[in-house]
Amino acid sequence: MDHIMWIDLLHELNEVSLAELVHLHGYPSLEVRLGAFTQRHPDHPMAALAKAIIAGEARWLGMPPATDRQIHEAQQRLGIELPSSYRAFLRVANGFFMPGAIVNTLLPVELITHFGEDHAHQAALWRDALDDQTGEMADDVWSRLEGTIQLSGPPHHQPEFILLDPHVRNAEGELEIVELGHEMPEYANSFHEVMERAIYTARYVITLCSKNS
Repeated sequence: MDHIMWIDLLHELNEVSLAELVHLHGYPSLEVRLGAFTQRHPDHPMAALAKAIIAGEARWLGMPPATDRQIHEAQQRLGIELPSSYRAFLRVANGFFMPGAIVNTLLPVELITHFGEDHAHQAALWRDALDDQTGEMADDVWSRLEGTIQLSGPPHHQPEFILLDPHVRNAEGELEIVELGHEMPEYANSFHEVMERAIYTARYVITLCSKNS
């Protein structure tokens, strides 16, 4: 997927994300939806974007593109190679808000980190719960959350995240992306697939709200 196609995809995501907000009628409020990020990173430039969204002044929900240096430094810091589809996303927007979604913040590359750094207690609870499991469940991503890379968050409501799983690689040999919710983890073949799911979900919410209004 080339750069122009990524630009088109994120413009589509931007459009449906803004439309979704209209149908949600401000509940919960944008202050609640985006407050977790602004409280966690009050001085980051993305917090200023969040405040503009809350004020109804933002028409573009993404940050400026990441530089090659920012991407390289993140890879060096984390000791991994980021998937090519995720790097392509970053070269269009180094962070993006989807205010109406449950997972509503895609972090800028300088803020992505190991899940265990901010959520060690939650990771330990899941690992302990799976200690007596065998077979497939014992090797589930829930059992090794500390070492995954958190690409989204912090969550405003339910503990749901978009993560990179260093223990699972796709057919191209790249780290796979997993959407971690309150049900079973759902793996994606690429970050492009994650964005397509986000667009589909937003359109579904818009359709559902339109029928019920």
